[in-house]
Amino acid sequence: MFFDIGPLEMVTIFVIAIVVLGPEKLPKAISEISAFTRKVRSFSDSAQADIRKELGPELADLQQRSLQLRDLHPQALAQQALTGAEDETRPHATTATKSVPVPPPA
Repeated sequence: MFFDIGPLEMVTIFVIAIVVLGPEKLPKAISEISAFTRKVRSFSDSAQADIRKELGPELADLQQRSLQLRDLHPQALAQQALTGAEDETRPHATTATKSVPVPPPA
């Protein structure tokens, strides 16, 4: 939900707000909080847009380099090496089993 707060937590906050603020001041407090939240989101969105605008191609380059660095993760490299080795040895293994005569069971 909102800020990773569940329904039970929202109800608890609402009940505490009614007790602390009273039913008369609660609507005004809610509208002030929502206006503040909108301003913060607007500021955050504009800051993000400004950063993207200023960095332009550099940001895309950094994102691409970040993806390349993820490819260098040791576990991913080990997995690629094992998969490659398995693919290389598979044809040799089938050829070896075909060329080795197997005696009939006694």
